[in-house]
Amino acid sequence: MNIMNLSTNGLSARFFAVLTIASLLLTAFPVAFFVANAAPVNVFGPAAATVSTSTPYVSGSIDATGYTDLAFSFEYDIFALDDGDSFTYDVTVGGVSQGSGTIVGVDADTSVMTPVSVDLTAFPDATGVQLDITVSANTPSDVLEVQNIVLSGEPVIVTPTTVNITNLAELQSAIENQAPGQTWTIQGGDYGLDQSSNVLASGQTGWYFPIVEDDITINGVDNPVIYGDSYSANGAFPTQNLISVFGDNVTITGLTLMPKVQPNKTIEVLGEDFTLEDVVFKPNTKVDPALYDNITSVSDREFSREWGGSLYFSNEGAHVIKDVTIHNGGVSFSNGGVGAGTTIEFDNVQIVKETNNDFNNSYRYSSGFANSANSTIGLPQVTYRINQTLDNAVSVFANAKDGDTVEFDSDITTTQELAVITAVTINGNDFTISPDFTKDNTPGNNSALQVNVDSVTINNLNIDGSDGINLHGINTYKIVDLELNDVSLVNSDYSGLVVNGSEVKVSNITTAGNGWHGINVDQGSGVTQPGVLTISNTSVHSENSATPPSAHVDGVNVPHIFVDDVNAVVTITDTDTQYDQAEIDWRGGRAIVYTLKSDPIVVVEEVSAPVQSTRTSRSTQSTIEPTSAPTPQVLGVATSAINPCTLLTKPMSLGGDNDTFEVMKLQAFLNSFKDVYGGTAKPATGVFGSITDANVKAFQAHFRAEILDPWTEAGSTEVLQPTGYVYRTTMWKINSMLCGEAIPMPELQ
Repeated sequence: MNIMNLSTNGLSARFFAVLTIASLLLTAFPVAFFVANAAPVNVFGPAAATVSTSTPYVSGSIDATGYTDLAFSFEYDIFALDDGDSFTYDVTVGGVSQGSGTIVGVDADTSVMTPVSVDLTAFPDATGVQLDITVSANTPSDVLEVQNIVLSGEPVIVTPTTVNITNLAELQSAIENQAPGQTWTIQGGDYGLDQSSNVLASGQTGWYFPIVEDDITINGVDNPVIYGDSYSANGAFPTQNLISVFGDNVTITGLTLMPKVQPNKTIEVLGEDFTLEDVVFKPNTKVDPALYDNITSVSDREFSREWGGSLYFSNEGAHVIKDVTIHNGGVSFSNGGVGAGTTIEFDNVQIVKETNNDFNNSYRYSSGFANSANSTIGLPQVTYRINQTLDNAVSVFANAKDGDTVEFDSDITTTQELAVITAVTINGNDFTISPDFTKDNTPGNNSALQVNVDSVTINNLNIDGSDGINLHGINTYKIVDLELNDVSLVNSDYSGLVVNGSEVKVSNITTAGNGWHGINVDQGSGVTQPGVLTISNTSVHSENSATPPSAHVDGVNVPHIFVDDVNAVVTITDTDTQYDQAEIDWRGGRAIVYTLKSDPIVVVEEVSAPVQSTRTSRSTQSTIEPTSAPTPQVLGVATSAINPCTLLTKPMSLGGDNDTFEVMKLQAFLNSFKDVYGGTAKPATGVFGSITDANVKAFQAHFRAEILDPWTEAGSTEVLQPTGYVYRTTMWKINSMLCGEAIPMPELQ
């Protein structure tokens, strides 16, 4: 307790006393007392009291739960007490004194109110706060007037830890009122964000979706879509990003994100330890397309329409990116912002390119950090998707990198050679490349597909050279480790496949209608690298290779496999012994012809009405005349070996263990009758792919009454829609149409 004795006569002395008291209060009690402005909220008061020796003041116990920055204050008139009189005050919290004092009175005729304040900021959410004032006076009639007795504090804003968001207004409110440790749940729907002036980050406003607090988790439910709903030119920091993450330890899951118009970065990470999971980046298709007209550059405008944005790291930390797909965008690291010791873990991160824009196709992910002390765990997987509408095959193959995947989503026509220059996997998905150009003296313009690099795999792809002039199907030159699986190469003027000083593995290959050879294996002029072909599983060839191969007549027969020079360093491994071979005299030297053995049967050709080619170099294509029942001829097998009324004998389906010859017969039939049931033309490759599956379903739907309904009548509850499965009733209908006579309906069970 501090005691001050002040006794002075006269007005000037009284004035001096007031100044001295105020000065002493500020210097003698710097911790417990200070003259303060009124607090924003009164927890208690204002109250007033007249205190005497017989009537002390007791505020009573005050509960200040929910308040911070507490202070207990009052004002007193020191001149109300005579010289020698005094009063004592004590502020307690939970019965423990936090500020007290004794002040001695001064003789005077003038009333002056003097403030006292006790700082309680160390006691947020305090309970049991109390002020006690007692008076000690020589005369019981002496009293102390006390006014503006106030316990003040700032109310604690209770921010919910869990925020449920169902509409745009609620999302905007969550952004503007975010707090550390919150978990947001954003329900399914579309959320179009504009720039906001209500959140200050990095000294600026105008952000679309700033996350400024730490430890925030944002979870999407039922795939909510968050997108920029306005145009803003890339310039100032806030105009660049859809989401700007300033907070540390932020997690975002379960969202689809679309950038603003004139996009840049979809997410920029400026905090530490960021996690992104189960999120998809896509180009912005939600806004009015006219918004893109604000972009003056035509090229920038078209680029912006297709750009899904980037994930951009500008700060150090341990970042985790899992189950994320980025369409037409990529991942980058800031050269100056990512500090030493940073780790970014990629777990099932897919970058998907569906564009003909070279810059977009070339932008994928940064190869590493500027600082050698940083590291990545895993890397994104990049997939390019090719289709005719985008006309993007040339751009894709020019920009794909080693380890990428190229997927075909449609048949395409190309007016130039497609050059494979990186070690990619190409999945044709049973679609067809059709070259529509003529070989010229331009280097690298002699085939539909040129493979110029090692370690390429091509699966389930067709090449039909009908509209190309003097081309190969696939040409290879001085490469190793090329794998072709379920590839069909038909109707090229030259060879279907050229293995030129290369090492190639082939499985389930089909060639038909090629002018020079099905497959040509050579070492090549001036090439020291050997030509190596390994061929396995089931090959299908329809070129008229000589049987036996020793009977080859140059200019008449088209070999299934041909080696130009027996002295060249060439190796052919026929893993499943499918071929007969023989050396022949050829153009002043010795060559080797390989002809597919006559068992198994390989191809069906019409006898009664063959289709005539418009070019003499083309072989006849397999068809079935729908208006008659021609007797099929099988190369290498007597005509009597096939019963025309049982064209199909084995079940077939997409993904099934199909007989290649059965599939070829099915495809020939479906081609012939495509105008009847509304099908799509498909070369008879022997591969039961997606087009064949679609044709079978269309055929089943057209003849539902005879193919599907009998199963329902027999009690089946499953065969209600076209299945694509060629089984009893489908085979029966095809055989009946081809035979032209009644064939009994098979038993159904």
